[in-house]
Amino acid sequence: RPVSRGQERLKEAEKLGFQRAIVPKANLPRNAKEFPKLQIFGVETLQEAVQLARDLAE
Repeated sequence: RPVSRGQERLKEAEKLGFQRAIVPKANLPRNAKEFPKLQIFGVETLQEAVQLARDLAE
């Protein structure tokens, strides 16, 4: 399910220097160009998020 103020949170994460974000698919930005320094991944389940985080850590 989506989180509140998803876009604001992504903007702040980018400002803080994060390079990747895993978010609910419902919170994927409509225009990824708004976040040029942030690679954003949308997931539907917690299991999917955990697996993706593990894959990205390798």
